[in-house]
Amino acid sequence: MFMSGEAGRVLLIYTIVVVSIVFLLSGMPARIASIPLFVFALWHLAQRRMITGEIVAMWISGAVIALPLLQLVPLPPEVWTRLPGRDFIVVGDMILGEKPAWRPLSLDPAQTMRALLFMLPAFAVYYATLALDARSRRLLALVIVILATVSVPLGLAQVAGGVDSPLRPLLGRSHGNVPVGFFANRNHFAALLYAAIPLTVAGVVLSLDRHDGRRLAGVVGGLVIIATLLLGAGMSASRSGVVLSMLALAGSAVLIWRRGGTSRYAGRLITVAVIIGAFLVLEFGLARLLARAAQDPLADARFEFLQVGKQLAAAVSPAGTGIGAFAGAYAMYESLDLTSRYFVDYLHNDWMQIWIEGGALAALVGAAFLAWFGWRCFLVWRHGGGAAAPDAQGRYADDSQLLLARAATISIALLMGHAVVEYHLRASGMECVFAILLAMLTPAPRRPLRPGAQERQRQQGLSVGVRHSHRSSARIAAPSPRRTP
Repeated sequence: MFMSGEAGRVLLIYTIVVVSIVFLLSGMPARIASIPLFVFALWHLAQRRMITGEIVAMWISGAVIALPLLQLVPLPPEVWTRLPGRDFIVVGDMILGEKPAWRPLSLDPAQTMRALLFMLPAFAVYYATLALDARSRRLLALVIVILATVSVPLGLAQVAGGVDSPLRPLLGRSHGNVPVGFFANRNHFAALLYAAIPLTVAGVVLSLDRHDGRRLAGVVGGLVIIATLLLGAGMSASRSGVVLSMLALAGSAVLIWRRGGTSRYAGRLITVAVIIGAFLVLEFGLARLLARAAQDPLADARFEFLQVGKQLAAAVSPAGTGIGAFAGAYAMYESLDLTSRYFVDYLHNDWMQIWIEGGALAALVGAAFLAWFGWRCFLVWRHGGGAAAPDAQGRYADDSQLLLARAATISIALLMGHAVVEYHLRASGMECVFAILLAMLTPAPRRPLRPGAQERQRQQGLSVGVRHSHRSSARIAAPSPRRTP
């Protein structure tokens, strides 16, 4: 069953509203606003027949939701006291003279429930994007690009206003006078920018395919946006952000090369945008980049955090601390020197933190997700040119959807690679961006053709078949040319 036009428009508009609330307000307003979206999107998905890629993705997303719920189930003392990393609770009960009671696997059930609710907007946006058609998904990709582009002048205004600028999020004031956009961290700000680059390049390529008055506006606008995103990445002085922005451009070059056709012009135009962006970075962001490059990477506190994280992982594996319970467990293992200098609520290595919090179950879910992602990448990239990559039970509706799916694979790969040294995917805004990109990897439901359109399509198919038949007959009937001695 395909969603009616009116219902589809309502779902698209409300999805954009939820994403906007997440970026502008976050917190409780975003969670409350996402509840109707979550319910309606799931209801619609349950009404229609899903293809294999969607079914597997639904099972994996369900496992992600089920993991913290399982960690909240009370366990008998005979079970949880045998779990690794629970000795201090047993000792505490003995000191207080209390008998061991039923306890959940999570060391901090309140934080585990909070983490589950924190993920609600991202899941709602993911399910809603799955339910939307190809045109609506293109509009959501445009929303990501607009948010990334707007964040650059916002970041520049934050720098102009100083550390105490009212445009700066409260938590973003602890990182000095650097642009942070909608986030509290310049690395998260840079992550949004480089994730939007492949989507913007795809938009430029699609604009070149147009033959109307919007072609020039789309191409010029896309090139300006690319230059702006590069300027923002340079101004952020995020070393990983700058490197990943360059990799986003390299991945976009592969995107253009694989497509062929009019894309050869896109390569030249985007090269111009890169040159302009590089000039702007050198003009406005060079001093910040040089100052960051002069710092010793080994002096970064992340390496100290990782050493403590390894100790914690060894102590609680394979059970884990519980989703969201990392900060309290980490504090028991860090040194007094680190405690006096930092408050570590995230490890700056999301992959290791997932293992620490979720244990072996999270590792299994993560392995299933990576296998699904690799499978989707293979299906998306194995066909060259404009051919639609087939799914087990469906196809991409058009070339634009396939192009955006390929761009999404580039952005997703960069975001997951960045997670080795950062925790940007724990920010609500980036979670929603990640969710939209993941949903683009599966073909969108097709709009049903109107009766007149169905008849025209049938007649066109018959006429094409007749032409091919005549050409084949002519080739067979034509005598072979004789060679002259």
